[in-house]
Amino acid sequence: MIQSVRPSKPMAMFLICAFLLMTSASGLSEGMLSKSRTEKPPVVKVKAAGAKVSAEQSQKFNALMEEGKRLLKEWMDYRAAIEKFNEARAIAQTIQENSDVLYYLSLAYFASLEQRGEKEFTETVRALIEVDYYRLPDENECPPQYLSMYDAIKREFGLLKVLSNPPGADVYLNENRASAGKTPLSLGMRAGEVKVRVRKNGKQKKDTLTVVAGQSTNSPVYVLAGGSKMIYYILGGAALAVGGGAVLLLGGGGETDTTPSVGSLRVNSSPSDAKIYYGRVGSNITDSGHSTPYTFTDLSPGDYTVRLERENHADHEETATVTAGQTADINATLSKHSINVTQPAA
Repeated sequence: MIQSVRPSKPMAMFLICAFLLMTSASGLSEGMLSKSRTEKPPVVKVKAAGAKVSAEQSQKFNALMEEGKRLLKEWMDYRAAIEKFNEARAIAQTIQENSDVLYYLSLAYFASLEQRGEKEFTETVRALIEVDYYRLPDENECPPQYLSMYDAIKREFGLLKVLSNPPGADVYLNENRASAGKTPLSLGMRAGEVKVRVRKNGKQKKDTLTVVAGQSTNSPVYVLAGGSKMIYYILGGAALAVGGGAVLLLGGGGETDTTPSVGSLRVNSSPSDAKIYYGRVGSNITDSGHSTPYTFTDLSPGDYTVRLERENHADHEETATVTAGQTADINATLSKHSINVTQPAA
């Protein structure tokens, strides 16, 4: 005789709850999928890691920059060029865009020193160094006096690198309420003490660092634990995760590993616009399709060889080590080809 076994009331309630959770997870997944299929406006990836701007805004920025350069170099209408560059500066979104517009704006201010004085030029160069400490002025388009004044201003600055685990934390400097960027972050800073506040997921760390002129100062890796934890219910060999987003996992789960696994490589040259060839040490060096200045992102840690080629200049080859969560730098000075005549004709 077969005797029926009635499940206990707690077990029955558990099974009902588990079924409801699985059903809601399925509905949530379908909703997320339908949302992901929604059409989005076209975007253009730009040089800065992870940054995106609309195609329309990118085109507007480029048009303003080209018009400003034409007014500066061809027409020598410095006032009009400054207006165009300031318009471009107002819509600049990425580090590269800000670096470019500040550089050409400083050239325009330099050209109009007699009318404007040094204040605006100096402030623009300082802003440029803060945004892109490794920016090297192009000796082919910068007068010697510009280079001398630029170097004198840069001697007041050092490089500050702020790191966190996990990355992507907002960085606030001194008493500023606006974020200076997200970790890993490299900024040119005036020599002296700087107050740093790093914040993510409701957690924050405060610190005071000392920036040394002409040197690189690295912060500690600020550990910012936080975020919603997942609760796992084991049911029939599968794990049902509840909280933050319902996900079905096989064989259990745990906290997500947020340790950065990739790094970046920033390549600058003086003069700029040198073609970049690169590859892992031990493999072939190939044409990257980019010119200096450029930042490669999402690179696996390791040693990379970079070769720079520019017309009428000697090739430059250098090796840099990419570390996860950090940005390695190559700053090359390209020398012009020279011809030595040892036996001149009569």
